[in-house]
Amino acid sequence: MGAVVTRVAEATVGIDDKITGSIGKGFLVLLGVHKDDNEDTARWPGFGDAARPEKAIPLYELVIKECKERGYHVETGEFGADMKVSSVNDRQL
Repeated sequence: MGAVVTRVAEATVGIDDKITGSIGKGFLVLLGVHKDDNEDTARWPGFGDAARPEKAIPLYELVIKECKERGYHVETGEFGADMKVSSVNDRQL
């Protein structure tokens, strides 16, 4: 499982010209699920070996659930959609 984490002042994700998620100051996480990932690797967040949706979606949902259970506010796009992600980086949080 690979993740790119960026500290942002704000970020949005849109699908088909509609904003589906938006945050203010916080972290933007771009998450990729490897075909060999499992629940253990999902709990510890190369896209060339990306997992098929039937495997990746439950792990993607598990990462979201784990973040929420730890008290983080989570906004998401839509798994596998052609998303447009916009962010304004922030040096301080």
